[in-house]
Amino acid sequence: MAPSFAAPDIARLLARHFIAAGSLRAARWRATLDLNATTLLIVHVALAANLARIRLDDPAGAGLAVDDNRRRPVSLMSIAESMGIPHETIRRQALDLQRRGTLQKLGSGWIVPATLLTLPPGKALVDADAAALVAIVGDLAGLGSASAQAIDPATLRALPPDLVARVWNEFAVLTAEAASDMCGSLLGFTLFIAIIRMNVEHINADPGRSSRHAAADAIPDDRDRLPASLRALAQSEQLTYATVRRRVLALITRGLVESRGGGVIVPARVHGSEAMVRNGLLYVRRIEKLLADLKRLCCAAAAPRAGMGIAQREDCRMPNPTLQPPL
Repeated sequence: MAPSFAAPDIARLLARHFIAAGSLRAARWRATLDLNATTLLIVHVALAANLARIRLDDPAGAGLAVDDNRRRPVSLMSIAESMGIPHETIRRQALDLQRRGTLQKLGSGWIVPATLLTLPPGKALVDADAAALVAIVGDLAGLGSASAQAIDPATLRALPPDLVARVWNEFAVLTAEAASDMCGSLLGFTLFIAIIRMNVEHINADPGRSSRHAAADAIPDDRDRLPASLRALAQSEQLTYATVRRRVLALITRGLVESRGGGVIVPARVHGSEAMVRNGLLYVRRIEKLLADLKRLCCAAAAPRAGMGIAQREDCRMPNPTLQPPL
């Protein structure tokens, strides 16, 4: 699927938009469910795996609220492999999540129970995720995305919130898994993104400077980046200082992060590297896939009202919408 954006500058704005929204989403989940960066990843990876075999257009329902007996249990070993974290660490965290009712053992595997997201306070998370994604699609349409412009806003708003929220969750998991090879693990990637955010949040807060640095050849100079301290990272991601220090040292060893002024930065040379460009292109393709899934769901919802099947509508002939996390 060819990107619907006319220039690299728009693609960078697009990626920045989703990364910022993803950071806000992660903060909502952590605060509402009392999670840290590691346990949040466990919940999101498990949730994506639980629903992976259910098609997005399943008439019995395909959102985050599907009954527990329709969820496919996932093993802790699969979660550990996906996250790049030792199995024993995942097992210890999963048992704690089980005691709190956030994870549930089902047969030989684990699920995120439906009640976590259908009752307060979890339901508010689902509703907030759906509303945020609807708003993002509107923003992308305004930025010039033909794929976003093809989605009817009223039909999108009328979709079940748990279905829209599922599309975002699986997009986030698949994108992070694809990019985590560069950082060694999903947790490493989470810290990498957090460092980038903290380095330039003062620039993003200034509309003028943010707009100037949106161009593909206008990456901020290292002197303009504010170093992120390890303690600030630990507080932001709700991780122990020792965990952050160990993971950041691994990123330094990989050449992705540098020590600077009492903290760490992701330097300009990394932002302009071939690996980052490759990941950026993959990110845009993932966003295009997300938009295609949303368009197909909107077409499926509108087709009965139009008195025709979805296959009869030329504008709704999209690829298979089922998302399959590689677990």
